[in-house]
Amino acid sequence: MKRNNNNDIEKINELLVETEETQDKNEFKYISFSIDEEKYGIEVERILKIVQKQDITKIPDLPTFVMGIMQMQNRVIPIVSLTDRFGLEGNGTEGSVIIVSIQGQEIGLMVDKIEGIKGINRENIVDVPKIFIKRGISYFAGIGILEDSNIVTFLDTDKILKEEEIKQIENIKQENN
Repeated sequence: MKRNNNNDIEKINELLVETEETQDKNEFKYISFSIDEEKYGIEVERILKIVQKQDITKIPDLPTFVMGIMQMQNRVIPIVSLTDRFGLEGNGTEGSVIIVSIQGQEIGLMVDKIEGIKGINRENIVDVPKIFIKRGISYFAGIGILEDSNIVTFLDTDKILKEEEIKQIENIKQENN
């Protein structure tokens, strides 16, 4: 599996800032990434930073999809494996970390590979099929229909973790700060 190098990540982080300043209202800008060879996206405005995976300290009594914590610029960042969260077969332990804010908490989302910043016309984004919502899967924000007949699933970062999981992670962060 090809990993992103630090130069690629630095360029993407620079583009994140530029993209926020020049966004067209009809275009939905997102970070494209893959997990288990499936394409996903998170809206650019929701991303704080992207970093290469660093040493992760395992913490007991966390949900299985929480890999542990990573220290970044004197801050403790809990790392969630999206591979494990979604029950997929991807790598889950190597790759890049997308730092987002979920209910005021900085959380790192481990993904297999960052593909870059992309845009899609908002007219090409459809609602999530109701069957997902009925099955309790609430973290999908929409489905993007790409020009090459592929799709990208957009994630709602505010719904990736449940309220009790956020509280549990918050307690772990306080204990380790």
